[in-house]
Amino acid sequence: MSSTDSARVISPELDAIDLMLRDLQTRHDEIRHRAAFRGCTHELLVLQEELVEYLHSKRSSLQASV
Repeated sequence: MSSTDSARVISPELDAIDLMLRDLQTRHDEIRHRAAFRGCTHELLVLQEELVEYLHSKRSSLQASV
């Protein structure tokens, strides 16, 4: 498999990561309202930060392997 072929294989995963990052960084008032009602706003925000860090790390490792 050439580097061009491997870039095409990984590209959909990188695109998915970018979309998920965009979604995680978008304010979702309905979810935040539910979290506040359930008393887990802090935990939701911490989890969101952890997911963003994980996705950035995964994207970096995929880009390095191209």
